[in-house]
Amino acid sequence: MKTVLRIIAVVVGLAVVVNAIFIVQSGHGGFGALLRSGPLGLISTAGWLIIMVAGAVGAILLWRMRRIGLVVTVALCRVALVYYIVGFMFRAPQSPVTPILAAAALNGLVLAVLASSAARRGVS
Repeated sequence: MKTVLRIIAVVVGLAVVVNAIFIVQSGHGGFGALLRSGPLGLISTAGWLIIMVAGAVGAILLWRMRRIGLVVTVALCRVALVYYIVGFMFRAPQSPVTPILAAAALNGLVLAVLASSAARRGVS
């Protein structure tokens, strides 16, 4: 289980890096437009900030096999799962469904692994 938790920690860490790159790249006008686009844009921005802060903390502490890292990463996966479910419910009619459902399923799977008793036994 420790290997699985470390893989999850690396993936969360990569998500932080990818989000940071995306935020920097979209900072040239696209980011402001997203903030002004309405509730979904604000929720997306809040999600990025949560990933940047909680993701970094969760990835580092989960890599170190600390219980708080598990708790933070579980919370992050819950937020992501809710985000994708809400995004699915309020998507534009022409939006593709498969990427949203795949992201929700992946977050649900990771959440199930992290919430397992084996994961709790794997951290200190």
